[in-house]
Amino acid sequence: MRAYVALLSCTIAASFNLSLVSSFQGVGLRGVPAPRLSLRGGATSAQCAAADDVKPERSVSMPIVTPGSGKICDLLVDMDSVIVDWDGAFLERWEHTEDFPVIKDRKLFEFEKNFPEERREEIIKVMTTPGFYAGMKPLPGVLDALKEIVALGYDVRICTAPDLRCAPSCAAEKFQWVKEHLGDKWMGRLIIARDKTHIKGKLLVDDKPLVTGTGIPSWEHVVFDAPYNRGVKEQVRLSSWKDWRSVLESKMKAEHSE
Repeated sequence: MRAYVALLSCTIAASFNLSLVSSFQGVGLRGVPAPRLSLRGGATSAQCAAADDVKPERSVSMPIVTPGSGKICDLLVDMDSVIVDWDGAFLERWEHTEDFPVIKDRKLFEFEKNFPEERREEIIKVMTTPGFYAGMKPLPGVLDALKEIVALGYDVRICTAPDLRCAPSCAAEKFQWVKEHLGDKWMGRLIIARDKTHIKGKLLVDDKPLVTGTGIPSWEHVVFDAPYNRGVKEQVRLSSWKDWRSVLESKMKAEHSE
């Protein structure tokens, strides 16, 4: 367990510099305390390699993708509000029912900015409560869609950014969620990265209206529909996971054949 926490700490810390694809297989996260991380720096590759000489299991028949490697994923998929029902999780914990219409039709991507400044501290407290990310429900059809896309031979990765206000617990809970809902093998497909422009992929499905960073992205942004991104007109839009074939399949086939 000590070795696992050390390795997880290195993985999350390195992700704040660029990103790191996890390769944990068959590791449970329940009951594991969130590692204490410093956001000022990040673990070096030597530190990660020396974490009790832990060697990631490589039994899954898929390549490990890291920034700068030659491998480009077919499909990168954001997690919050694309795979999981982020707003629904907040509504379950929010006692002010008069705010529900504002939340369901919010205009701004940054959740707390849809409310007056004097109310944001209370909102952020809910967003950073332990268990918030682990308890989210999957959006309709997403689990079957992801498994089906992988079964067709495409390389799919979950590419998600942690909330820096609760980064250690947020990142750990995202691993827990993937394990519980998609299984051990999918933990090796989870990428935690603050800057997605450095992650190599052909398509990125993301609800953020504009995904920016310090790199030049290799992916095409497919916007996952939400009220706050409907002003974006130039990108391809995926309205729900039941439509993935009509929106994504032709693009993935074209890219996959190159």
